[in-house]
Amino acid sequence: MNRIKATWLSAGAFGFDLVAVVGAWVVAYLLRFNGRVPHDFRDGALHALLWVVPVYAIVFRVFGLYRGMWVFASLPDLMRISKSIVVGALVVMVGAVMSQPTPIIPRSVLIVSPLLLFLAMGGARALYRAGKEFYLYGGLVGQGKPVIVLGAGTAGAMLARELARSSEWRLVGLLDDDPAKQGREVLGHKVLGGFSDLSRFAEQYKTDYVIIAIPSASVEEQRRVATLCVRAGVKVMVLPALTPLTEGGNFLSRVRQIDLEDLLGREPVKIDMPHVEQLLHGRVVMVTGGGGSIGSELCRQILRFSPAQLIAYDLSEYAMYRLIEELHEKFPECSVIPVVGDAKDSLLLDQTMARFTPHIVFHAAAYKHVPLM
Repeated sequence: MNRIKATWLSAGAFGFDLVAVVGAWVVAYLLRFNGRVPHDFRDGALHALLWVVPVYAIVFRVFGLYRGMWVFASLPDLMRISKSIVVGALVVMVGAVMSQPTPIIPRSVLIVSPLLLFLAMGGARALYRAGKEFYLYGGLVGQGKPVIVLGAGTAGAMLARELARSSEWRLVGLLDDDPAKQGREVLGHKVLGGFSDLSRFAEQYKTDYVIIAIPSASVEEQRRVATLCVRAGVKVMVLPALTPLTEGGNFLSRVRQIDLEDLLGREPVKIDMPHVEQLLHGRVVMVTGGGGSIGSELCRQILRFSPAQLIAYDLSEYAMYRLIEELHEKFPECSVIPVVGDAKDSLLLDQTMARFTPHIVFHAAAYKHVPLM
């Protein structure tokens, strides 16, 4: 059923283009003679159409104008249309010179008719796409949560197009530090100012959301922009690298919450996981301060590498209880031994070390807030 529908749509587009050829040819004659075409030239124009229309029909098919759909008409489609019209016009010109009809085809007609044809074919496709998108998405304008996009480059333009079709978001404007872009428009949305103006425009447009769309920027620039967002008190999302974006169309679905890595100011450190596994797998590992925030996370990460035994050492009975309950639930196959005691208790520490003989000790029993303690 869909194939039949597509065939009919393609045939309809082909028929429209041939009618446009006839219309452009006739209008070009009317313009040449100010609306009053002499009888002999009128007959010559109609006779010429008998071979002009087939020429354009063949050229349109050769250039594959009907492989795409009008609802997705874009710049590549217009380029194909322009190339096919230029080739068709050249063939018609050569044919007119070689055949030398009586009366001759006016040179102005040979030049004006391709221009009119391009306006008709390109304009029809643009109007169809605009009308279709307004029918599908026009009702969404004014709805959704207001959001500002930081970055008016390629990624920002792609994102603006997706946001225009979203019922969840409403794009109020873009920001970019490039002075050449400020005051211009991206798909109908104004580039309001620079990144430093975020606080003012966020308050002006009553928005709590910002999407950073500068994936090609340096880490330092990303960090600076993210810091401006934090200072402005808005909720920040980021657009990932542009390379995977070009592989698919739905860019809005790839927007994610900002991570700590985006604020590091450097590339995140990649841990040599095979080396860590070789270091911990099948070994007896001990963590002092195991019930604390750092020590407990160390215990969780260590158990991922299946040590022979994990000795969790901490002064707090309650913290140790909570940790052991969690680890037994998440890693039931691992052996976890709790030891409640002070890391400054040398006798208990000696007994623990002698009893379990750990291969590796992670010493996390220390005060983190050094200025306070």
